[in-house]
Amino acid sequence: MKEKDFESWVVDVATRGGWRGWHVPMPVRPLPGGRFVPDPRGAGLPDWIFIHPDPPRLIFAEIKGTSGHLRAEQREFLRLARAVVDEIRNTYDWAEERDGSRWAPKNATPIGVYTWRPGSEDLIEAILMGKVMVR
Repeated sequence: MKEKDFESWVVDVATRGGWRGWHVPMPVRPLPGGRFVPDPRGAGLPDWIFIHPDPPRLIFAEIKGTSGHLRAEQREFLRLARAVVDEIRNTYDWAEERDGSRWAPKNATPIGVYTWRPGSEDLIEAILMGKVMVR
């Protein structure tokens, strides 16, 4: 499956699940003469940032097609972001009571860092349509 088609499916599921999404296109900078070249300052940023208001959740999602590969900068961003999530998971108890009900299981966090590819549609739907982040 092409990345563009898969990305369209992910965005549709996210929208139906109540998420707001921001697409991070490949960063470029202009050159004299009207040409654009990749801008290394944004290298590695994930394709999409999704935010859900209730309960509050945040997702960084790198989306790849069937034959897509992560570049070194993307792997580094995802590694660092997952380290932050792991630190949050190990430091805070997100299973606290909120408005009289438990809103997340112990050791869950409201932040997810994912690389999504075709073949993981069931898991992606569970994340985007559910109320709990999974790793």
